[in-house]
This record gives sequence, C-alpha cells and structure tokens, in this order.
Amino acid sequence: MRLRKSPDNAPTKFGSGCALRRTQAPRPARCRASRAQPAIDPAPDRLDRLQQAMSEKPLPPTPKRLHDARAEGNVARSDALTGFAVALVAVEVGFLCADAGFDRWLRLQDAVFAQLQSGDPVDMRAWLPLLRHVAYFAAITLVPITACCLIASVAASWALGTLTFAPKSIKPSLKRLNPARHVKGLFSATNLMAVVLALAAAGIVGAAAYWRLREQLPIALAMIAWQSPTFDRHAGVAGLHVFARTLFAALIGPVVLSAIIAIRQHRKGLRMSHRELRDELKQTSGDPLIRAQQRAWQTEAATAAVDPGRKRTGNRTGKRALVTNPEHIAVLLDYSGDDTEPPVVVDKALDDDALQMANSALLERVPVFRFRRLARHLYCHGELQATIPPDCYRAVAIVYRIVEEIEQLDERPSAPIDIDDIVFDE
Repeated sequence: MRLRKSPDNAPTKFGSGCALRRTQAPRPARCRASRAQPAIDPAPDRLDRLQQAMSEKPLPPTPKRLHDARAEGNVARSDALTGFAVALVAVEVGFLCADAGFDRWLRLQDAVFAQLQSGDPVDMRAWLPLLRHVAYFAAITLVPITACCLIASVAASWALGTLTFAPKSIKPSLKRLNPARHVKGLFSATNLMAVVLALAAAGIVGAAAYWRLREQLPIALAMIAWQSPTFDRHAGVAGLHVFARTLFAALIGPVVLSAIIAIRQHRKGLRMSHRELRDELKQTSGDPLIRAQQRAWQTEAATAAVDPGRKRTGNRTGKRALVTNPEHIAVLLDYSGDDTEPPVVVDKALDDDALQMANSALLERVPVFRFRRLARHLYCHGELQATIPPDCYRAVAIVYRIVEEIEQLDERPSAPIDIDDIVFDE
C-alpha cells in the first residue's frame, strides 16, 4: 500500500520495500562472497567476540548507577574550578573590605604603640583591652572572607552537579591505602591531561601578567616619584585589584575546560558493560514496586487517548526499532510487517528514562538509531499505541530498511546506528 509520496514523487512503502526505491542499494559483495566460502564452524570465534562485547563498557550509566555513585562519594571533581572560585571570591571580598580593614589595622597599631610607651609594657593585664581591637580586626577581614570562600566552594560543587552528602565516603576503607592503584594513577591519561592543562594555564597567566604590568608601569613610577601615602594607598590598591582581575580573566578558559574534562572522565568511569546492565535490570525488575509501576505504565499507554483521525492499533509485537536523540529522547516503534499498516509508536521517554530505554533496547538486541530530527518529531507529534504521523513515513521507512538489512546479518550491532538528519524532510 502506498502511504505517501516524497517531494520528488518517489513512492514509499513499508514491508519488503520499506525504503525508497532509489535508496535501495545492492547487497555488499563481501556478503555474497562469504556465502561461497566453505562452511566453518564459527562458534568459538563468535563466543570470543560475544565475551569481548560483554566485557567492554559501551553503555552510558543508568540513573541507578549514578545514584549509587553519589551515595559512595564518587562524583566529578575539579580542583581547578574549586580553587578558582575560592580564590576569586577571597580576592574580591578582600578588596571590598580593604578600606575598613586598613583603618582597623591602623587603630590596632596605634593602640600597640601607646601600650609600649606606657610605664609598664610587660604587664599582661594592660594588654587585655587590645583584644577588643584584635577581635574587630578579625571580624572585619577574616570572617567575611572565610564565609564567602565556603559558599564559593559549595557553589563550585553545585555547578559540577556533585553537591551531595555521602556518609560512605568518610568511612575508613583499605582500598584507599592501595599503593599500586595510586602509582598507576600517576601515569594515567587524566593526570597527563591535567599536567598539560596546568602548563597551558601557566603560559596564559604569564602572558596576561606581563601585559598588565606593562600597562601599570607608569602608575608605579608616579607612586615612586610623588611619595604620597594617600595616593600610594589608593593607587596601589586599585592597581592590585585590576591586576588580580586580569589574572582571573585569563584563567576562565582553562578552568572551564578542566571542569568539562572532569565531568566527562567521571561519566566515562561509570560506563557499563552489557553484563552489568543485565544484572542491574534483573535486580530492579525483581522489586515488586517497580514491577507494579511498569504494569501501570503499560496500562496507561494502552488506554491513552488517541486522535480520532489517527488509526488505532491493538497490542502487537513485530519488528521493533528505537529512535533516539542521544541522552534526551527515545521513541520505540513496532512494525507488524503488513504493508497496509504503518509502524506504531509503542513507547517514548525523556532524559534518564530515555537512557534507560536505550540501554534496555541494546541489551535485548533491538536496533537503536540516533536519528535526532525524527526522534524529536515522533515524540512531539506521535501518540502512544497509534500509527506514526504521515509526514515521517519516508524517514521511518529508511529506518526499517536498515532493520531488514540487520536481520540478515549473523549478529546484531551492539551500539546505536547514526542516521543523518538530512534524510528527514518535514
């Protein structure tokens, strides 16, 4: 049954001819040549490849794995970002309180000199009133800086998405005393990348400092020539403030890059193998509450209201394919193989649920396609348990044409298949 004509009047069908006729390509020559070779038992080789695929970690972490990692204190950390935030806040608050702190320091200095000029400078009771000046000086300078630095450290952790309290991380563990693990980590790619980034940051800061010092040189010469305490105080504080801000501005790029690398390395360290994902699904599926929730979702999807103009289908199981916009959207399609019925939108999810759906599909050997525009279109315009919108017949036909090619192979792909968005004409 012809479902839609593309703009260039090329017919689109589902079933045996589910792709456009002009997109059908001859079978690869290597496939025909392999059939002519003598039959060899591929069981050992296939078993080795299967074991290797199961031991690798190509799958992104599930929400449960991320939650467990946070509970154990395994979160992304960027010392560069934390140090940058603390230093920036400390410098800015210090310069903000500079005038009040300087005045309080002069008063404390005058009180000390007055006590030294008194009759008995060794008498400890005479020095007790000076504690009031010391307390004021600490309250004006040290307390605000310390409090703001603590807030900056918490804000840096929140920016990395790692603001969590993990009691397990403070428990004593012998794993932290493993010297081989730490020696191996010294020569890891992460540390080498940190060294390269630190050298690059040092070069950038040095160049910025040299440029700013050349700009501030006339002011320094004027301070030496005039010998005015008031001018030296104000000009010196202002010059140092500008110099510090220049250095911080030069560090923004390396710090942001360091934070991105830390997040990616943390996510990479939490990636899962097919075996780990299978074990986790077994654990979560065994929970009665989760099974009841899944049944409720299935019932809600089966009884969802559908547009009267859209064809409604019953429960069926045919060729399934998952279309994703990686890490954000996932739409599961089902095609019965009947040329008169287009594929049906079985399920769809967002964000963490989409990741979990993609992982489950890969584990169950359901073909997964990274087709961004089609995934967004199906999620916005497709109804659950209803046929796909007519304006995406051509794109879905290409997907199922690839599914037919995959079914003729000995093994299913263990990673998502990319399809260029240019083939989707809305």
